[in-house]
Amino acid sequence: NHLEALNNQQASASLAAAAAAGPPGSSKQHRQQHTELPVLYTLMYGALAGAASETILYPLEVIRRRMQLQSMVAGAAVAASSGAVNAMRQHGLKVAAGALSPAAALSGTAAPGAAFARIAAACTAIVQADGIAGFYAGLLPNMLQVLPSAALSYGTYESMKHFLGVVAQGCCCASAS
Repeated sequence: NHLEALNNQQASASLAAAAAAGPPGSSKQHRQQHTELPVLYTLMYGALAGAASETILYPLEVIRRRMQLQSMVAGAAVAASSGAVNAMRQHGLKVAAGALSPAAALSGTAAPGAAFARIAAACTAIVQADGIAGFYAGLLPNMLQVLPSAALSYGTYESMKHFLGVVAQGCCCASAS
């Protein structure tokens, strides 16, 4: 009997404490378990996300830059009627034989499929001049710029979420706040 009475007292005390704390998942300690990460981890995850996105998207940036330079050089070549290859070499670009055609570069507004032809020409020029590694030329200096930026951006976002008490939608305690 004494043991049963003690168990009943403990059960009623824990029920009273749970009722005083509010609905399940509403306690601050419970929310902190789901939202707090050490700052170093948050910065590291931000840097990793930035590195992954840059690694995947960097070849598109290289193609974009190559197309811009081709159109600049092609415009200069039409004006000067020659020297397009020399102009590209002055800008530090390697040019494969026949990779640059001023008429093809300037015809981007003439035909609907010309944009895809310019993209294909830029890709071909990069592969012929530098191989597949040409799509990643300059990635390391770009990473030195992107990693700290992505880490700080992600870290600031997570810190402000915590500071403002924002709870993620998928979290079990989102309905209680």
